[in-house]
Amino acid sequence: HPRTGTTLLHSLMALDDATFGYCSTFCVAFPSAFLWLEPFKALFAGLVSEKRPMDNMALDLDTPQEDELGVSVLSAGTSPYMPLTFMTDEPSFRPYFSFKQAGPETAAARRRWTAAFLHLLRKLSLRCGG
Repeated sequence: HPRTGTTLLHSLMALDDATFGYCSTFCVAFPSAFLWLEPFKALFAGLVSEKRPMDNMALDLDTPQEDELGVSVLSAGTSPYMPLTFMTDEPSFRPYFSFKQAGPETAAARRRWTAAFLHLLRKLSLRCGG
């Protein structure tokens, strides 16, 4: 599993919560409902492993995560992360790495991804105080 260092970057930035907001494990697990489910977050704590399986990094519901995981859910799978789940279909997800391929289907996917990304950012802004 390739590693790029984004977990470290997100974790370091999340330490400065007066300046930065972040997308948590809880937010990406429930991107449609995390704002109203947050008061009940403790009920879900037992569902998360204490360590990530790919690199043994600490994991809990408040750990910073890639926002793309939540965007993937909100955009109905318009995401470069989809091949992690559907490896045999990897070629069909290649357009989602840059959206540079021409055509109406790619344009519609880009609009769907952009709308989901902006929706998640608005919700995260509310959660993090603006």
